[in-house]
Amino acid sequence: MNKIKKTFLKEKENDYKLRNPKIFSKYVIVLSKNNPNIKFTFIDIVFFLVVIFYISLNYDSLIAMIETFGMLFSAPILFINEFFNQIFTFLLMLFFYGYFRNKGFNNKSED
Repeated sequence: MNKIKKTFLKEKENDYKLRNPKIFSKYVIVLSKNNPNIKFTFIDIVFFLVVIFYISLNYDSLIAMIETFGMLFSAPILFINEFFNQIFTFLLMLFFYGYFRNKGFNNKSED
């Protein structure tokens, strides 16, 4: 019975992929498989709130960065020199987010 159920679910998944070949539908299928690594934690919520707060504080420099994004291809050294603090701060936040998220998953798996 279990083998029949697995075959049925596999055919249903293939049928869903054929009718909806978009990336979002594939993402929904991945989420529906109940992968234990895909879940929101406290670290995720804090990170998103910190990013929103950081963007709200640096709104003017973010708009300037978007407007002068073409300078990244024509004069990358000037672009990096102009926006180094914003880029470095955001990359540092991403590093700490990845570190704490990975540390949280590793601590839960050891228990």
